[in-house]
Amino acid sequence: SGAPVVNATGGAAPTPRDEAWLLSRPAGAYTLQLIGVSNRLSAENFIDLHRLRGEALVLPLTVKGRPWYAVLLGSYPTRQAALAAQGKLPAALRGAGVWPRPIDSLRQARADR
Repeated sequence: SGAPVVNATGGAAPTPRDEAWLLSRPAGAYTLQLIGVSNRLSAENFIDLHRLRGEALVLPLTVKGRPWYAVLLGSYPTRQAALAAQGKLPAALRGAGVWPRPIDSLRQARADR
Protein backbone atom coordinates (compact mmCIF):
# COMPACT_ATOMS: atom_id res chain seq x y z
CA SER A 1 0.00 0.00 0.00
CA GLY A 2 1.26 3.46 -0.86
CA ALA A 3 4.18 4.34 -3.12
CA PRO A 4 7.11 1.94 -3.22
CA VAL A 5 10.23 2.86 -1.29
CA VAL A 6 12.82 4.38 -3.61
CA ASN A 7 16.33 3.00 -3.38
CA ALA A 8 19.73 4.63 -3.88
CA THR A 9 19.61 4.10 -7.64
CA GLY A 10 16.13 5.61 -7.98
CA GLY A 11 14.26 2.35 -8.55
CA ALA A 12 11.88 0.44 -6.34
CA ALA A 13 13.70 -0.96 -3.32
CA PRO A 14 14.70 -4.61 -3.68
CA THR A 15 13.79 -7.26 -1.15
CA PRO A 16 16.15 -6.80 1.80
CA ARG A 17 19.19 -8.98 1.36
CA ASP A 18 21.26 -10.69 3.97
CA GLU A 19 24.70 -12.22 4.30
CA ALA A 20 23.57 -15.72 3.31
CA TRP A 21 21.86 -14.42 0.17
CA LEU A 22 24.89 -12.41 -0.90
CA LEU A 23 27.34 -15.22 -0.29
CA SER A 24 25.12 -17.66 -2.22
CA ARG A 25 25.46 -15.65 -5.45
CA PRO A 26 27.06 -17.53 -8.35
CA ALA A 27 30.82 -17.67 -8.80
CA GLY A 28 32.00 -14.63 -10.72
CA ALA A 29 29.28 -12.32 -9.35
CA TYR A 30 30.11 -8.86 -8.00
CA THR A 31 28.75 -6.50 -5.39
CA LEU A 32 29.50 -2.85 -4.72
CA GLN A 33 31.60 -2.21 -1.64
CA LEU A 34 30.56 1.23 -0.45
CA ILE A 35 33.02 1.45 2.45
CA GLY A 36 35.15 -0.74 4.68
CA VAL A 37 35.70 0.22 8.33
CA SER A 38 37.10 -1.30 11.51
CA ASN A 39 34.01 -0.52 13.58
CA ARG A 40 30.61 -2.09 12.99
CA LEU A 41 28.74 0.88 14.44
CA SER A 42 30.43 3.17 11.89
CA ALA A 43 29.23 0.84 9.12
CA GLU A 44 25.67 0.84 10.47
CA ASN A 45 25.75 4.65 10.80
CA PHE A 46 26.87 4.95 7.17
CA ILE A 47 23.87 2.85 6.08
CA ASP A 48 21.52 5.07 8.10
CA LEU A 49 23.14 8.31 6.89
CA HIS A 50 22.63 7.31 3.25
CA ARG A 51 19.17 5.80 3.86
CA LEU A 52 20.23 2.35 2.71
CA ARG A 53 18.59 0.35 5.50
CA GLY A 54 17.07 -2.77 3.91
CA GLU A 55 19.26 -2.39 0.80
CA ALA A 56 22.87 -2.43 1.95
CA LEU A 57 24.33 -4.94 4.37
CA VAL A 58 27.30 -5.08 6.71
CA LEU A 59 29.53 -8.11 6.21
CA PRO A 60 32.05 -8.89 8.97
CA LEU A 61 35.43 -9.77 7.48
CA THR A 62 38.94 -10.43 8.68
CA VAL A 63 41.60 -8.27 7.01
CA LYS A 64 45.25 -8.79 8.02
CA GLY A 65 44.05 -10.65 11.10
CA ARG A 66 41.79 -7.82 12.28
CA PRO A 67 38.01 -7.33 12.25
CA TRP A 68 36.75 -5.34 9.28
CA TYR A 69 33.21 -4.45 8.22
CA ALA A 70 32.33 -4.01 4.56
CA VAL A 71 29.15 -2.16 3.59
CA LEU A 72 27.88 -3.88 0.45
CA LEU A 73 25.11 -3.04 -2.00
CA GLY A 74 23.57 -5.30 -4.63
CA SER A 75 24.62 -8.32 -6.62
CA TYR A 76 25.65 -8.11 -10.25
CA PRO A 77 26.48 -10.91 -12.71
CA THR A 78 29.61 -9.18 -14.06
CA ARG A 79 32.09 -6.46 -13.16
CA GLN A 80 30.69 -4.37 -16.02
CA ALA A 81 27.17 -4.59 -14.57
CA ALA A 82 28.50 -3.52 -11.16
CA LEU A 83 30.33 -0.57 -12.75
CA ALA A 84 27.14 0.48 -14.54
CA ALA A 85 25.23 0.38 -11.23
CA GLN A 86 28.02 2.33 -9.54
CA GLY A 87 27.58 5.09 -12.10
CA LYS A 88 23.90 5.42 -11.13
CA LEU A 89 24.54 5.90 -7.40
CA PRO A 90 23.88 9.32 -5.86
CA ALA A 91 26.93 11.62 -5.95
CA ALA A 92 27.40 11.33 -2.18
CA LEU A 93 28.00 7.60 -2.56
CA ARG A 94 29.98 7.70 -5.81
CA GLY A 95 32.54 9.98 -4.17
CA ALA A 96 33.04 7.68 -1.19
CA GLY A 97 35.46 5.31 -2.93
CA VAL A 98 32.87 2.73 -4.02
CA TRP A 99 34.34 -0.20 -5.91
CA PRO A 100 33.04 -3.38 -7.55
CA ARG A 101 34.14 -6.33 -5.44
CA PRO A 102 34.07 -9.99 -6.45
CA ILE A 103 31.76 -11.87 -4.11
CA ASP A 104 34.26 -14.75 -4.22
CA SER A 105 36.78 -12.49 -2.42
CA LEU A 106 34.23 -11.85 0.33
CA ARG A 107 33.67 -15.55 0.86
CA GLN A 108 37.42 -15.93 1.44
CA ALA A 109 37.65 -12.97 3.86
CA ARG A 110 34.56 -13.75 5.92
CA ALA A 111 35.20 -13.40 9.64
CA ASP A 112 33.26 -16.51 10.66
CA ARG A 113 34.48 -19.05 8.11
